[in-house]
Amino acid sequence: MKERFFIITNDYKDPALTVTGRVKAFLDREGVPYEGALLSALRQKIQGTEADTVIPDDTGICLVLGGDGTMLEAAHFLHGREIPLLGVNLGNIGYLTEVEAQEVESALSRVLAGSYTTDHRMMIEGRVFRGNDTQPVAVWQSLNDIVIARYGSIRMLRLHIEVNGSALCDYHADGVVLSTPTGSTGYNMSAGGPIVEPVARLLLLTPISAHTLSPRSIVLSPDDRIRVTIQATHEHEEAEAEISFDAAHTERMRPGDSIEIFEAKRATRIIRLEQTSFLDVLHSKLV
Repeated sequence: MKERFFIITNDYKDPALTVTGRVKAFLDREGVPYEGALLSALRQKIQGTEADTVIPDDTGICLVLGGDGTMLEAAHFLHGREIPLLGVNLGNIGYLTEVEAQEVESALSRVLAGSYTTDHRMMIEGRVFRGNDTQPVAVWQSLNDIVIARYGSIRMLRLHIEVNGSALCDYHADGVVLSTPTGSTGYNMSAGGPIVEPVARLLLLTPISAHTLSPRSIVLSPDDRIRVTIQATHEHEEAEAEISFDAAHTERMRPGDSIEIFEAKRATRIIRLEQTSFLDVLHSKLV
């Protein structure tokens, strides 16, 4: 029996469902079983319930029609499950999406023939703590990054960074980006951080607009545990920060609150059809 597909369509990117219709027509011709959902409806269904009650357990491949943001949401929906993602780019740059819309039928033919490989992309987990509490108030995973940034006020944050329980540094900055290799081409790159081969295993810590003449990114082991604590300032004791997990989930922080970040137990599986190197892809996207 052929593997069952689950199709996630970003209905903002494919409002007339033109590409979705082509995909379904192709799978019908090939006798491939599938189910599908619009991203807007899927968000509502999954909110407050488990994703495996919406996306069937017997799903073999999740086909994602959208852009990188849609791929990140799909990675959240499928976290902890061994279902690979194949992205069809309906967006702009598309680092995570493998297939352009005009090539979707030929790409699906290759997938059905088993002519593909699967990348395992590390994810990071963030646990938010209030003051001296030992139990987290929020736990989320990210495929791209976890960003701690100032909220509301234009004043900079004071951030204390610890690694494995030892003090590393203090930043007076707009925030910091904690990035995976997959997310190195996102906010991390915009903040001046290094670009990393996406299948690597490491953690990137990059300050955002730090008040220093030589702001540096720090590359850490995937086995490290990083804690970022919001500290009070003399000028504005109630300065607040906001944590963003892949730009999808947010949590508010006040002085004394902290977040612990480390490699998540499960990786995201992404289907690759081309043998093009990451450097060639990077060149084509950035030039």
